[in-house]
Amino acid sequence: MSFDTRQSQRKRILDRIILAAQVAAVLYLATHALIAWRAHEIDGIASAILTFVFLGFGDLYWGLRWAYEGADLWLAAVALAAAAVCFTSWATRGMFNRWAMRFTADMLEDMGSELGRMRDEAETIDVEPIEGEKARDETSDADPPRSGTRPPE
Repeated sequence: MSFDTRQSQRKRILDRIILAAQVAAVLYLATHALIAWRAHEIDGIASAILTFVFLGFGDLYWGLRWAYEGADLWLAAVALAAAAVCFTSWATRGMFNRWAMRFTADMLEDMGSELGRMRDEAETIDVEPIEGEKARDETSDADPPRSGTRPPE
């Protein structure tokens, strides 16, 4: 499998993961805002602000409260599902970060091996020197100054 094919497969995997994460985040934030709005209607603005700030914990509180009270059971189920999504996100963050770092390291290793292969191929190509370079090489006794150094005076 060529380098370009491997890179395009990796890009496709990353694009799908990023899209799935964005969709899940938007759905979670929409349900979280709905829960905070319902908290505002029930207990006032302070309750809504606390619910919104404490993310999964606020969702869990309202889900359990609505389930216990028996009113708005569909909203209780939504709040408990939102809390589960939030806590799952927190719990799997370390695992995802390890996977992402390994994925990135594999990409960089593959890129390094490809660059090494290209360098080796470039060294094996015999290039005819240009006429001016050939004459300069024959007349030059000393090595030319390296970059960053001053020529001798």
